[in-house]
Amino acid sequence: MTNSMKIKFILFVFCFYNFSSAFSQKILSLNSLFTEQDAILVPRVEGSWVIPDFHMTVSINKAGDNFYLLKYGNEKNTSTFEAVFVKIKDETFLDLSGVMSDTTGDEDYRNSFVKCHSYYKVEMTKDTLQLSELNYSWFYDYALKNNLPLKYEWTDNSMLLTFKTAELKSFICDHNHEKGIFKIFVTLISKKTDVIEKTIVNQNNSDSKFLTTISQNCKPQFPLQNGWLGGDGDVSVPISATTTLFIFSDTYVGNKNQQSRQEPGMNMV
Repeated sequence: MTNSMKIKFILFVFCFYNFSSAFSQKILSLNSLFTEQDAILVPRVEGSWVIPDFHMTVSINKAGDNFYLLKYGNEKNTSTFEAVFVKIKDETFLDLSGVMSDTTGDEDYRNSFVKCHSYYKVEMTKDTLQLSELNYSWFYDYALKNNLPLKYEWTDNSMLLTFKTAELKSFICDHNHEKGIFKIFVTLISKKTDVIEKTIVNQNNSDSKFLTTISQNCKPQFPLQNGWLGGDGDVSVPISATTTLFIFSDTYVGNKNQQSRQEPGMNMV
């Protein structure tokens, strides 16, 4: 078995995921974007942040001399990432890698997985933290359509970069400002009441403007009832004032009163 095949066989993808589809195509890296010498501290990121669209709270707290822990989820199911910031040509980037719990399997089991990294360009204002991720489409075109050299392997729906750290930094330096290499991933808002309230008001105003054009007030919800446990990538498209087309992708359906995808009888549509 070649080294690249071994990597594919044992790879466990740790990526900053839960804000996007489970089946989304991503750019991951086998190596970090930083060394111990060039990792930097960004005190402004410490604290709690909110993603209003998902009603989710994210915490970022210093955990070592030059890195942070980023967490979200609940006490029973917390996603934890090691978060490290690095400067490249006066711009700030974030390197995220998942942290596997010591309670997951035994040491031999945990050591059989390879930890991967995902990268984000960071833009901060007083109250917001915007993360833009490497764009899968840009890298796909770069490597396959344009036949340009790129060190990578495939793993599931992701492109796994195999550059060494120095090569990664050099590649980003060379292409950082090319159109489409980064795309906005998520915007976090500082967990301060006045900031959150302003965001909610702005969202409500946007909803009101939409409803003046389409009088229909359709708000799909997934209350975990009647065996339907939500739709991945669901979209409502207003066709007229009385008709809305509801499109959804992969969806779990089971029996009435089932509350979990783990229960028997659940099936994918």
